[in-house]
Amino acid sequence: MSEQDDLRVYVSGYYDIPKHQIAEVRLAMQENVRLSRAEPGNVSYEVRDDEDVEGRVHLIEVWKDRQALDEHIARVKDSPWAGISKDVTRTFDIKSGGRVIRY
Repeated sequence: MSEQDDLRVYVSGYYDIPKHQIAEVRLAMQENVRLSRAEPGNVSYEVRDDEDVEGRVHLIEVWKDRQALDEHIARVKDSPWAGISKDVTRTFDIKSGGRVIRY
């Protein structure tokens, strides 16, 4: 593993969107994904719908380092996405250097 790979932060997991909010949240998610991919510390940001669970969206993010993820989190907290997705259940693992990290 290279030093650069060791600094990267990997976020994986899923969102469970309440059924009555699926259309609204998915529309807002498109903009959040676009903005997240444009952030300077973003390496990869992918989302896909679950084939079996309605309203579940899988997410895999890669950030160049912990500071990049911290900056992303700060941006998201003050974004329209934060308000629209406040009732969405989030289940994520965050890892760096092969270890689980907490936020």
